[in-house]
Amino acid sequence: MNSAQRPVKPRPFTGAHLKQWRYQNNVSQSELARALGVNVQTVSNWERDLYTMPPYMQLTLEGLANRLRLGEAPEEIGEPA
Repeated sequence: MNSAQRPVKPRPFTGAHLKQWRYQNNVSQSELARALGVNVQTVSNWERDLYTMPPYMQLTLEGLANRLRLGEAPEEIGEPA
């Protein structure tokens, strides 16, 4: 397999990316933590690059961003239906 045929490996989602995502979507750390089912300290640790956010969380963030664009309030995300 030559270099033109190799699949492109996604770039890691850094703490700076996560913080930027939160600001762009107007979501606090506590709102995001509740929506993802994690502790606020976990979100803080991801943003400070103390721990790496699991790759599947990028997909979860895409879904959350879609819900926000559809008019759901940040504080409603993660609440039981």
